[in-house]
Amino acid sequence: MSYKLPLFAAAAFLGGYMLISNRQLRVNEYQLKVSKLPENFVGKKILLLADLHKKRYGDNFNNLVNSCIAAEPDFIFFAGDLYSRDETDMIPKLALMKRLKH
Repeated sequence: MSYKLPLFAAAAFLGGYMLISNRQLRVNEYQLKVSKLPENFVGKKILLLADLHKKRYGDNFNNLVNSCIAAEPDFIFFAGDLYSRDETDMIPKLALMKRLKH
């Protein structure tokens, strides 16, 4: 019976951590060396946005947009899970894409 409380505490901590970390904006930077890279991409900075689902990252995506602008990308690509299956209002995501358009 003494194992139940630590087990519950560990599960609650892990669940809370996963919930919070899944909602945080993460910025990772990588430098890649690619052989046979098309000339248009040599020396360019690419920003890849993925797995947005229903997340907003600030009012009207302001935190996300500010982070993207601060990165000063040459190209922005959207990849994977921009929308959730049950998401019906596409206007905010379309407005986001328009705000990020150079």
